[in-house]
Amino acid sequence: MQKKKTYLGIDLGGTKLLIGEVDEEGKVLRSKRYPSLIASGASQTEVMKDVVKCIEDYLKEYMLVPGEDFEAIGMGMVGRVDPEEGLWLEIQKPRMETVRSAEILSERFHVSSGIDNDVRSGAEAERRFGKAKGCDDYIYMNIGTGIGAAFVNHGQMLTGAHYCGGEVGHNVVNINSDVQCPCGRMGCAEALASGMGLHNRAVSLRQEYPYTALVFPEEGRIDGRKVFELAEKGDALCIRLADDAVKAVAGLLENFLWLADPEKIIMGGGLITDGRILERVQKLMSPMSTRFLKDGIEMTGLDSDFVGLVGAAAVGIRTLENRRGKE
Repeated sequence: MQKKKTYLGIDLGGTKLLIGEVDEEGKVLRSKRYPSLIASGASQTEVMKDVVKCIEDYLKEYMLVPGEDFEAIGMGMVGRVDPEEGLWLEIQKPRMETVRSAEILSERFHVSSGIDNDVRSGAEAERRFGKAKGCDDYIYMNIGTGIGAAFVNHGQMLTGAHYCGGEVGHNVVNINSDVQCPCGRMGCAEALASGMGLHNRAVSLRQEYPYTALVFPEEGRIDGRKVFELAEKGDALCIRLADDAVKAVAGLLENFLWLADPEKIIMGGGLITDGRILERVQKLMSPMSTRFLKDGIEMTGLDSDFVGLVGAAAVGIRTLENRRGKE
């Protein structure tokens, strides 16, 4: 019996590095989690050295041989990425350094290797294994710590001239808001509806709502999903936070529809997967805005714990296919 083709996925986030094997149907065969050096303030060069070290550990533990046990490596990562040249350009300002990440992986492990940013990797996973199969015009939006999106138009994914395309969290959705975003603007969607935005707002409003049931941990941030759960139970602070977040997401999505005219929108990310936000958002959206949205707005069907890993593997598959197409 012919052995199934597999690919090594590397999901590099701010706090965790997940390495695992994914088959050609998008199934995660096994994985191992490592700490990410990004949160410690390490440079991109230092992070890449650690990624290589962790891959070596993974291969040793499971006795894997590159080229025999997997055909390609794909990595999805935070920050600004040039997927065509395989360059990791920036974690976040001022941590900007051009690192030839794909080349480093290819030279060390002797298989085709590709990289992309985490949200575009998620969109690639949807195209190959998820709800965007057979669709050439869609938007994948991720709501988690921040807010990002990937736009696919006529089968081509938008990257932008400087690989910043899709940083949609910095769209202003409330011109009367006094909530400042880290980008410097007031009323951005990310400041109102992301996990970090909800945390920052909750902290700033806490004294106005001394009887809130929302838990403020000594370290780390609040659980954004609890905001919507407690809002349904009548918690005044959470009602305010949730109402503003839902309006922000609805306004953002309507802007997308007028801008990009997609067939469908797929939603992912840890903050939205329980369905509470999306249900409320859809009730706020104008039928005029959504009239051409043929396939509607759907929640991702991919496992939120592994979508980054599956997306990374999908980037590896895409890179391998592109290389073979040029040969």
